[in-house]
Amino acid sequence: MKHCFYIFATLLTLACICGATAPITAQTTNGFGYQAAVYDKSGKIVAAKTVSAHISIAQASDDGAVVYSETHTTNTNDKGFINIIIGQGDEASGSMSSIKWGKDNYFLRCDITPNGDKKHTFSTVQQIVSAPRPQVAEGSQENLLHIIDSLEQALDESCECDAAGVDATRTVKIDNGALPGIFSVSKSQKVHFSMGNLQYQASKGKWRFAKTQIDIIGEGNNNISSSNRGWIDLFTWGTSGYHDNSDPQNTQYQPYSVSTEWNEKNRYNGFGYGPSSNKGSGNLTEDNAKYDWGIFNAIDNGGGKEGLWRTLTHEEWEYLLNTRSTEFIYEGTTYDIRYCMANVAGRSGIILFPDNYSMPAGIPIPKSYNVGGDFSVFALSDVMWNILESAGAVFLPAAGYRVGKTFYGSANDGYYWSASHEGSDYAYRVVFGVGFAGASSTGGRFDAFAVRLVQGL
Repeated sequence: MKHCFYIFATLLTLACICGATAPITAQTTNGFGYQAAVYDKSGKIVAAKTVSAHISIAQASDDGAVVYSETHTTNTNDKGFINIIIGQGDEASGSMSSIKWGKDNYFLRCDITPNGDKKHTFSTVQQIVSAPRPQVAEGSQENLLHIIDSLEQALDESCECDAAGVDATRTVKIDNGALPGIFSVSKSQKVHFSMGNLQYQASKGKWRFAKTQIDIIGEGNNNISSSNRGWIDLFTWGTSGYHDNSDPQNTQYQPYSVSTEWNEKNRYNGFGYGPSSNKGSGNLTEDNAKYDWGIFNAIDNGGGKEGLWRTLTHEEWEYLLNTRSTEFIYEGTTYDIRYCMANVAGRSGIILFPDNYSMPAGIPIPKSYNVGGDFSVFALSDVMWNILESAGAVFLPAAGYRVGKTFYGSANDGYYWSASHEGSDYAYRVVFGVGFAGASSTGGRFDAFAVRLVQGL
């Protein structure tokens, strides 16, 4: 049976291991911890099975000379994970103690052999991003900080410990962060959605999209600050980092802005977020476009350039959810299905279907669509979702919301900003929960909601 698997590696003292690939950080005096989750081709975990893991450390590149290798025979636990200490297996070649960690780059390859087979078929390769602790000079603050930074880098690449159903078998084609589905947002405008919700790291000023459409940060948004080394994915309105000096009432413009104070003297922008209502249209468009997160910023896994993405306006969200016509084909019959409430791999949210969509074979049609409802009426495993996603579907996960520095939201609360303001203190948003969904409500500009960007065709 063919298996695919995920690889995780962090310091042994890390309390939570996330469901996403992370650089390997070596750690203990006798080796470093390594964890892998084994899944079969249908996406089910391979639990309580004996496997063999062959570990190789290559120098300079992932296909460089192998300087050390060892083998482990171990069992997966009830969740499909193996846990081993690299450096404590049966040596096959070389010596780990002879590796000069600080002199070159090193890469770790893991080949897993399930069920006692003789071929190492299922492999992954990752770079080791810091030297094992024995190589760190005692009392060296510089080296200690290097290890801390390496751990943070591993966490940066992770899902902040709030992923649901992260799947290494994801097959959707992503082009510079854009998903393949095509959606009409007006009679003349069509767009692609981004591969995941927008995320920001304040300490490095970095922007990225979530690695999957299911990923959210959740309570990690409580850590918001200008020096936060983690990631956030809930933002107050119009906080791209841009500030127009000709708009003195725009006082809150950083992605980490948290003020909830209202200034009665600022009649056009009482809370200070986004362009003031007397600045052009007052929306995150046209002359105010730089207030839009996607216009003003280069997104690392979204093409890496400014101006490639934007936020949908209130009118565009309304058209997308309530006006456009679709050709949704299921078993030879055409339906007009724009969206449905769903639970994807344990995460509640809304699935958006492209203008032209053929439901893949073997997956049922949603029982309820184009209206709010119960998320559980259309429940999908991560494997089923991969199939729908590859066919062009988009998922907006329920990501909660933040006010000030406090995260709120049950597993069923979803709020997404639009680029449109409503008066001086409010802006339009998409809202969904049990029994309701729509784009006609507003929120205070000081509320922090999720952002899902689009790219025009």
